[in-house]
Amino acid sequence: MRFPAPEDQGTDADELFPGAPRLKNVLKGGKGNDILTGHELKDRLYGGPGHDILNGFGGNDRLYGGTGRDRLSGGTGNDLLYGGLGNDLLYGGDGKDRLWGGLGRDWLHGGDGRDYLDGGPERDHLYGGKGHDWLSGGSGNDHLQGGPGSDVMIGNSGRDTYDLAGNGSSRDIILADPDDKILKQFASVASISTDEVQLPSLTFDGMTLTLSRSRLKDFAHRVDGADIVYLDN
Repeated sequence: MRFPAPEDQGTDADELFPGAPRLKNVLKGGKGNDILTGHELKDRLYGGPGHDILNGFGGNDRLYGGTGRDRLSGGTGNDLLYGGLGNDLLYGGDGKDRLWGGLGRDWLHGGDGRDYLDGGPERDHLYGGKGHDWLSGGSGNDHLQGGPGSDVMIGNSGRDTYDLAGNGSSRDIILADPDDKILKQFASVASISTDEVQLPSLTFDGMTLTLSRSRLKDFAHRVDGADIVYLDN
């Protein structure tokens, strides 16, 4: 991926702040552990090598962590966050944000707003936060939790865990594989049709269920109507 040439370039172990307000501000860290801080307009922050902290604050920002264990925070606005190589922590903040963990064991938190989260390779933890979010685990054994709002959660490859705690009365859509787990025991009776649940085998809150299509209706009554579960064959 090629990036535009930065306007400001830091050295090792820098703490960089933009000067006078501009329509767009570009900051690039050095080889050390950097702190890059944006402002209320559009920022482009590149951490580079090292364990960096990137803060977009206001505006529609793009944050690139690079290599190392980085912490990225978009702040307010519709932001794009790329963790890069390493075990990173990404927080979208307010707005419609898009978060990509990249290579490493990452933690992604969408914050408030309608967000898109993609964990990427390896084992990641995704939390959508408040709003209608889309969570994609990528490869690896991932943990997905939508939070408040009607969310879509797709684990993709790996043995993934879907955590339904805190979703309230929202309607989530989960695309699960047979080896995945769903955490939350429901007591209410569902009002969903049997063709919305296609699970030949699934571990549900510690209890393994093996079902044929003739028993799909029995399983549907064990799942809260606020959540629809599909099997991605």
